Amino acid sequence: QFKNKIRSVWFVDAQHGWALSIDRDILATTDGGTTWAIQRKAGKVKVKLPGNRRQPEMEQPEQIDQLHFIDRSHGWAWGGGRKDEFAEQPGILLTTVDGGKNWNQIPYPFDQNTTAVFFLDADNAWASTVGASFYRTTDGGLNWTKVQTKLPEDAFRAMFFSTPNDGWVVGRSGRIAKTNDGGRTWRKMYEIKDQFKMHDIFFTDRDHGWAVGDEGAI
Repeated sequence: QFKNKIRSVWFVDAQHGWALSIDRDILATTDGGTTWAIQRKAGKVKVKLPGNRRQPEMEQPEQIDQLHFIDRSHGWAWGGGRKDEFAEQPGILLTTVDGGKNWNQIPYPFDQNTTAVFFLDADNAWASTVGASFYRTTDGGLNWTKVQTKLPEDAFRAMFFSTPNDGWVVGRSGRIAKTNDGGRTWRKMYEIKDQFKMHDIFFTDRDHGWAVGDEGAI
């Protein structure tokens, strides 16, 4: 019986999966979820609360929100990084190349907490932040470059890349935009009507994709 409350879960095949507990611990299974073992216990971080004079600092578990694997070996976990007048929170980014036996912490590379992150393969990934910034890595997340681009939206809800160049995003307004150069330039897809506010997007190849939105729109 599984005793942990779960925040996020990811499987790469019928047997191998990972889960993030409500306490931000990373769990793993190799038998399709019958048994789970803790791979990494969450550490503690100090969160600054600028607006709270009575309690200007608070201790919390590391704010890991999401995890993602592209195969049995390569995975990432990330979260936190919020900076505004209410809270200043350390961000965390972890990578593994051995299925989570070892998790390596990367200095948090983003200016804010992320709104959307997408991993294409072991090398290529993109991230969008609340601070309206867009980042790209080509070495599996060890180094991230801020992409100098005119973003089609101030925050992305979801993004999907089918190749290192071809990608789509759904913005906070619900509009879809497309790039053919890895995120350096974007084209808004105005032919999709405004009454469909989109929230998520997925492609099986460069030509075939789905976007889902308000009122069950697909």
